[in-house]
Amino acid sequence: MLRQNTIPAGVILGLLLPFLAFTLLRLLFAGLEQAGVLGASDFSDNFRIRTIALVAVGLNALLLNRFQKQYYTQSMRGVVIATGIYIIAWLAYFSGSIF
Repeated sequence: MLRQNTIPAGVILGLLLPFLAFTLLRLLFAGLEQAGVLGASDFSDNFRIRTIALVAVGLNALLLNRFQKQYYTQSMRGVVIATGIYIIAWLAYFSGSIF
């Protein structure tokens, strides 16, 4: 799918990469908390979740960079659409704890 220069391929990859990264990071932090390496966060209630979500969405920049090197402009548009969807969802979900 990385070799297709289509908007749907970019949207699918742009939605899939942050989802997988978010899941893996959540599992990593949960494992570290259970092992006693990390304690409860001293920040706000959902600081760690918000930050993990932003890092996961930010990984789409790596995907954009890869597509840019291959001149896959249509796939880049799909990744930007997926990133916009995630940003809107992030703002809608966390707006109560941010603003």
